[in-house]
Amino acid sequence: MPKQIKSHVDSTLKIWRKEEKKAIKLLKVVGDLRFDRGIELVLFRRDIYDSRPSQVIHNHHHGSNYTSNPITIDDTLDVARTIERMESLAPSRIDIGKIAANFKEGGNGMDLEGWLKDLFAYALTGESGDIESRDVVLYGFGRIGRLLARRIIELTGRGDQLRLRAVVIRPKMKDKNAELHKRASLLQSDSIHGEFGGSVRVDEEAGDLVVNGNRIKIIFAGHPSEINYLDYGIQNAMVIDNTGVFRDRE
Repeated sequence: MPKQIKSHVDSTLKIWRKEEKKAIKLLKVVGDLRFDRGIELVLFRRDIYDSRPSQVIHNHHHGSNYTSNPITIDDTLDVARTIERMESLAPSRIDIGKIAANFKEGGNGMDLEGWLKDLFAYALTGESGDIESRDVVLYGFGRIGRLLARRIIELTGRGDQLRLRAVVIRPKMKDKNAELHKRASLLQSDSIHGEFGGSVRVDEEAGDLVVNGNRIKIIFAGHPSEINYLDYGIQNAMVIDNTGVFRDRE
């Protein structure tokens, strides 16, 4: 290989490795904020907390197609680190790609930290931003219910906001343990939407599915009137009907 070509090849790979290292640093900040403070950082509306470095780089390239100025990992890493220093910021979901783009276009010479404090003034609590979580119960566990379960679990973080506590189903099998395993299998693998990228296991003794550390009670019932959620330690739950059976308020 001629020296000039080899130099060009090596240079391109070297640049890529530098970008990967920056992506790893960004992912560390994303993970720390997610699990320690309940702050979700996304990139141009895409979840990145469990992404590979190469995916993060790709998402930057993709997102830059929709901005006036290219957005680099340096830009979003600066935003993420600045957010990390804002200790009084309440649990929230923040698009660091859009913020980096808006700052580039309209920062008007301000420093990033001051600009972000103005932007997040409504979410700066003046103290640690702990909020009470809300229990969620899914009524029905067909394809829609399983997709919703996946999404809630993916967004659980440290459990400060919505937490999937139970799923209500009408029993279709005489053996409830067999039913639990069947439901777990359907959640883990969907013929249309593919594999769930997480851990799903069955606790037969408790009658639970344990999904990414979320303990989800499987309640067998034919009608909501048969259920007392307090028996399962569930209070003031948000109940979401996925069956389409209940169409009236009463």
